[in-house]
Amino acid sequence: ERLRSFLTSRSATWREDASNADSDFLRNRVRAELVPLLGELTNGSLEARLQSLTTQSKQLRTWLDDHPTARVRNSAQVIADGGDGGGGGVWGDDEVVERHTVK
Repeated sequence: ERLRSFLTSRSATWREDASNADSDFLRNRVRAELVPLLGELTNGSLEARLQSLTTQSKQLRTWLDDHPTARVRNSAQVIADGGDGGGGGVWGDDEVVERHTVK
């Protein structure tokens, strides 16, 4: 509905693709069934939760980009140890990663 309003405000015409109503396409089932179910299961906060995940993902990506040597060093140690690197974790500073992880 917001998209239709946006188009109308710019004197653009809305076009509906007939395939959008066909439930044989997974994208339509996701839109018609899964998204409403997820909204219900999150008590209407699906959009806020997705935004939070996006923010957390960006923060983690920034941290990983800023710490490439720690990531490589600890990954190599994990492989050498055949486990968790002796408690160091793959990402180097587990506390930072923990703060940026969905709970």
